[in-house]
Amino acid sequence: MKKVYLMGRLGKTFGSEWNAECSTVAEIFQLIECQTVGFKNYMLKCAEENAGFAIRAGKDLMEFPEELSLN
Repeated sequence: MKKVYLMGRLGKTFGSEWNAECSTVAEIFQLIECQTVGFKNYMLKCAEENAGFAIRAGKDLMEFPEELSLN
């Protein structure tokens, strides 16, 4: 089980702490999308507006997570 933390506005809107049996960022996003209303649309809107997000795995910052997919 992994702990997933959403910070800032993302956490306030969709919940700041998640427990996930996921192995990729895409799977985590799919999990949150299935359990909330509007997560995918929010993320797509942020992408259109070039909003910046940081994704960390432990202490490692993922600058360009290739497995990230909102499809």
